[in-house]
Amino acid sequence: LLAWLTDDSWALTFTRRADGTGPLDVSQGFLFDTIPEGAAPVLFSGGLDSGVGLATHLTTAGAVAVSVDTNNWMQHVQERVLREMNAVSRHACVPLRYRVSTRGQKHAAESSQRSRGLLFLAAGIATAWTLRHDRLQVFENGIGAVNLPYVHSQFGSQAAKAMHPRTLHMAQALASAVSGRPFRIDAPGMTATKAQLIRRAPAAADRALAGTVSCDTGFSARVPRHAPCGTCTSCILRRQALHAAGKAHLDAEAGYRASSPEKSVQFQVMLWQVSRLRDCLGQPDPWRALVSEYPELLD
Repeated sequence: LLAWLTDDSWALTFTRRADGTGPLDVSQGFLFDTIPEGAAPVLFSGGLDSGVGLATHLTTAGAVAVSVDTNNWMQHVQERVLREMNAVSRHACVPLRYRVSTRGQKHAAESSQRSRGLLFLAAGIATAWTLRHDRLQVFENGIGAVNLPYVHSQFGSQAAKAMHPRTLHMAQALASAVSGRPFRIDAPGMTATKAQLIRRAPAAADRALAGTVSCDTGFSARVPRHAPCGTCTSCILRRQALHAAGKAHLDAEAGYRASSPEKSVQFQVMLWQVSRLRDCLGQPDPWRALVSEYPELLD
């Protein structure tokens, strides 16, 4: 799993913890007793996909939103979106946050975050077990999850695979092996586009969804009000999806640093991908053409 996510070779060693030093002792475990029975563990990043998926889920059942944050702004966004979603949802959502930091570590030179998918899934799986669940839900549209490269020079771990179908398959196999029980990771948006997911969300959640952040630098950029750039591929896909879903008013509220992405390199490479996909789908054998153009699909 780590090799697939990072393109590195890994050697892992394990040591046994001292007796009685489990991750949840008596003084902490009671916190989970306050969670409503039947609330399902779900991953929540603060992004649009996870927000839409959670809003849709809360129309039928409660949830425990498992979030991992690395800075105060990310924490603020996640908490604000969940607070606004709870105010309009039929069922309750309990936030459960994990703070992660590499500051002060001797070997913190790695900055690519290639293995973040394993970190997020591990937090979700461990939380699910603590809640006595053997199932975790993740909300990602299929286009973003498969994340085909935009240019030929982008290969391997240069295209993020955090929620890729193969990643989820290996993570649930790992969880099943560790616990000795079948574990399942559900991805209900895997066969949908971002716009299709947005259309499923209740209109009452619009205010909460407008506050989600999709920008590649939206949580880390040191700019006034942490405004999203509006020109990275994540911003462009978000903007396109909101317009395609008939939610252009949510796009208008974002306050992007750039009013139009038209002249950005990211916009040009996305248009090129659209052209390549259209050519493949117009062939007599579309699947053969697709895997010839994008061998990554065979993963």
